[in-house]
Amino acid sequence: MTTAWGETTDGENGGDIDLYAEVYVGRASAENADEMANFVFKTLAYESSTSAYKKKILMVGEHLGFGGVSEYAKNSLEESEREFQSWLYNHRIYKRFLIFRDTLYQKRCELGTNDIMVKSNLNQYGIINHLGHAGHNHVMHRYLTGMPILSIIHYHLCLFSGLHSGQF
Repeated sequence: MTTAWGETTDGENGGDIDLYAEVYVGRASAENADEMANFVFKTLAYESSTSAYKKKILMVGEHLGFGGVSEYAKNSLEESEREFQSWLYNHRIYKRFLIFRDTLYQKRCELGTNDIMVKSNLNQYGIINHLGHAGHNHVMHRYLTGMPILSIIHYHLCLFSGLHSGQF
């Protein structure tokens, strides 16, 4: 036994540690019992799936307009990915959580709704990570009015980091 925490032998009886939280704390956007039941159903379906699609992530980055390295989201998204991979490698669990990524980065060109819709409807991503602009009625170039219906078969996690210009 050592005084270091997080080693691979810190698990029960000196075994491997699972690195999964025993309790998750968060918020579910549900306004009634039916919406909450739907949220729980989708979460359990995602967690219990062993499909390979869960190991694929789509990184979507837009023009941010902050200048320098923050002009576009690509740099920030790639930095967060490097940190995550380094953490997995340092904890000797990289192979268990090997993730394959695909990118959709805006760089001096338009990133259109159609580009995002085509990628999202491929049903091959377990995670979609977005950094860009958003508002009360849009995110990832998708607007609530006139949005085409998605044909998603697999449930996936979506992380939207949306900048709402001028809103503080």
